[in-house]
Amino acid sequence: MPSILISVLCYTKGGIPMNVILFCDQRAAFSPMQHLPEAVLPYCNIPLIAHILRFLERSQIPEVTLIGADEQVRAFVGTLPLHTSLHFAEDAAGVKLSAPTLVLRRLCLPEWDMGELLSLCEHAPVRLLHPDGSPTHAQLHPAGTGIAVPEQTVTAVLSVFRAPASPQEYRSMQEELLSDSRMASFRLGQGVRIGKNAAISEDSVIGHDCVIGEHARISGCILGDGVQVGAGAVLQNCVIAPHALIDREVQLEGAAIAEGEIAAVHLQKPVCRRPIISEEDGIHEGLPRWNTPETALSAGAALTAVGERIAVGYAAKDWEHLAAAAAAGAASQGAQVWQMGHCALPQLLHAAKAVQCDAVLWVQGDSVPQLRAVCADGLPLSDVQRRRVRQAMESRLSTRIVPCGKLLDAHALSALWETECRSIFHKPEYTVEICCGDPLLREAAQRIFGGGTGMRLVLNLSEDGTQASLFSQESGMLRHEQLLLLSLLSFRERGGALALPADFHPAAEEFAARVGGRILRLFTSKVSPSAAKLYAEQGVCTDGVLLFAHILHIMEQRGMRPVQLAELLPKMYTARREISTSLSPQAVEKLRRSNPDSCVRIELPDYRGRLRMLAHARSAEAAAELCGFWEQKLRLGLE
Repeated sequence: MPSILISVLCYTKGGIPMNVILFCDQRAAFSPMQHLPEAVLPYCNIPLIAHILRFLERSQIPEVTLIGADEQVRAFVGTLPLHTSLHFAEDAAGVKLSAPTLVLRRLCLPEWDMGELLSLCEHAPVRLLHPDGSPTHAQLHPAGTGIAVPEQTVTAVLSVFRAPASPQEYRSMQEELLSDSRMASFRLGQGVRIGKNAAISEDSVIGHDCVIGEHARISGCILGDGVQVGAGAVLQNCVIAPHALIDREVQLEGAAIAEGEIAAVHLQKPVCRRPIISEEDGIHEGLPRWNTPETALSAGAALTAVGERIAVGYAAKDWEHLAAAAAAGAASQGAQVWQMGHCALPQLLHAAKAVQCDAVLWVQGDSVPQLRAVCADGLPLSDVQRRRVRQAMESRLSTRIVPCGKLLDAHALSALWETECRSIFHKPEYTVEICCGDPLLREAAQRIFGGGTGMRLVLNLSEDGTQASLFSQESGMLRHEQLLLLSLLSFRERGGALALPADFHPAAEEFAARVGGRILRLFTSKVSPSAAKLYAEQGVCTDGVLLFAHILHIMEQRGMRPVQLAELLPKMYTARREISTSLSPQAVEKLRRSNPDSCVRIELPDYRGRLRMLAHARSAEAAAELCGFWEQKLRLGLE
C-alpha cells in the first residue's frame, strides 16, 4: 500500500461540514494490535486508522463512518477517546450522504486542502488522481448522492501526492512528522533496552520493546516494534519493519528490511552465539535474543536434560510456531511432550502438575518472544539444571534425533484448572472486576469469579498470571505479598503450613506466630523436599487466580471484608534494586557475610558486573534507605 502525505487544512463550505467514510476491509491492510511511534505509521502498517481519526477530529470533521470493520477493528476504535461521531456499516450499498463526503477506499493520511476538495464535488462524484494519473483510492461525493464509482476524475492542483520508491524518499516524507514537537515523546518507545556504549542519533525513531546491542550505531533510522539489533551493528538511513533481526557487526546504509526478516552478517567465519539461560530473559542465543524457530527447536531438545516429560504452551497466537518448534525439539529426544497450546502460565503449570511433568517451556512476550523454562512446580531452574540445558544447546543436541518421542494434546486440562479454582469458594458474593493484559486469562478469571452482586472488588493480575493484587474502596490496594500472607489463614484451616520463597519478607514468621500458623521457606542452597512438595501442591505463589480464590474463601468462612483482612497484616514492603559493581562474586559474598542482615538479600546473576538486591522493611522509605545503605557499602568495598 503506497503512503500518501498531503498538507493539512480544515475547511467547511457554507456552514456545511465535510464527513468522511473509511473502508476497513482486508484490502485496507489494517493491523490494529501493533503500537509504534506515529512517525513510522505509513511504512510499518500499524494502527494508521487511529492517526486518521485523530487528524479528522482535529480538522473538526463531525461524522466518520467505518465500512467493513470487523470486531477487532470496532473494539480497537472503541478504546480511542474521540469526540467525532463514529458509525459502522457492513457495506456501502444504499448509503445516502447528508453532507459532502470524502471516501477513502484505502487507509492513508487524508491531509488534503478540504476547501479545495469541496469545490470539486458540487454536483457529481469525483475520483482523485495522482499528478501522474494513477488513482489515489479517494473519492468525493456531494450531499444527497449514493456511493458509486465516479465517472469524473480530477487532480487536485494544490495537493501533493507522493509514494516513496526508496527508504531515502520515505525518510524525507517523515521529516515533517519528526520535526513536529509533539513527536518528541514518540521517538523512543517503551521497553527499549540499549546496550553499553550504543549510540542512537536524534533523528532516529525507535519502536517499543526494541533491543539495541552493545556498541551498535544507529543514525537516521526508523525501527519498528520488537526490532533487535546485534552488538556492533551500524545502521544509517534504514527503515526496519517490526520484529526484524539485525545480526551483530552488520553494516547497512539506506536499506529497507521487511517485517520478521533476518539481516545476517556475511563473514568467512560464522558468528558464535553462545546460549544464554537466565530467569529474567529465558533461553536465547546471544544478543539480540535470537528466538527463531531454530532456537526454539534447540531449546526444546535441551530441556530434556532436565526431564523426559515436558509441557509446552504459548501466551500469544504470534508465538504458536515457536511453541511448535520447541515441542518438536523435545519430542526429537524421545520425550513425552504435552502441548497446552494458547494458555496462561498458571494453566500450563496446573496441566504440568496433573500429568507429572518435569519441566515447562512457555513462550511469552509482546513484540520480542521469550522462551521461559521453569520446573513443573513453578520454581526457576536450578544452577545445575541451567548448566545442563546450556551444555545441551551448545552441543547441538537437536541435530541428533532419538525415536519414540510423543506429542500429546493437553488442551482439555485448562478446564480442570478453572474447576479447581472455583471449588475453593462457594459462590461469588462480590462484584469482581478483572484487570489483566492477557485477554485469555482475563476471560477465564471472569468465568471463575463472575456473577456476584455485592461490594466491588478489583483483581489485578500480572500478564503472565503469576501475581495478583486486590483493590477495594475500603481497604485500598493489597499487594501480592500481602495476599500470599493472608492465604496462610486458608491453609491453616486444613492443618497445613504455607510454603514461601526464601527471599519473602521476614514479617511472614511474625504473622504466622500471631495467627497460629507455620511458614516453610525454600532456601536456594538446600531446598527441603517437604517444602518443595508443599510449594508445588499449593500453587498460590505462581498462580494469582488460585491465590485470589483462597482470599475469597477466607472472607466467606470468617465473614470478613477486605479492610478487616488488611488490619491483620503487619507493615511490610520490599524494595528491589539492580546495582553495577566491579567486585568479584567472592568479594561480594565476603562483604555480605561480614555484615549479616536478614532483611537484605543479594543475588549475583550469571553475567558479571551486575547484582540484584532485595531490602525488606516496614515502609517504602525505610526499604529505599536500606538499599542506599548497602549500595554505599558495596562502593566502599571498591575503595
